[in-house]
Amino acid sequence: MLKPSQCYFHIDYDSDISCSIVTIVPIAYWTTNNCMLDEELDIELPEYLDQEMESTFLTTEDEVKVRHDLLSLGFKENKDFSAFMNESSDEDI
Repeated sequence: MLKPSQCYFHIDYDSDISCSIVTIVPIAYWTTNNCMLDEELDIELPEYLDQEMESTFLTTEDEVKVRHDLLSLGFKENKDFSAFMNESSDEDI
C-alpha cells in the first residue's frame, strides 16, 4: 500500500459535470516517467473521492476542502505534475 506522502496530486474543476477531478501519481513513477500511471492505486483517500478510472477520482466537494484534506493526509502538490495535467486537459479540448 502506498503512503499519501509518496504521491503527488492535481485538482481540476470540471464545470460540465460540476465535479472536482483529482489525479494522483506516485512520486517515484512521476520522477522516472514524467507521465501518469495507468494502474489502480492502493492508497488511503478521503471517503468522498469516487474512482473514475486508474489514478483519477471525482467528487462534488469543493477544491479548497479536497486540497486541505489531501495535504492533511500527506499528499504533495508539484508544479511540474500540475503543468503536465493542465497541458493534457488542454489537448482534450
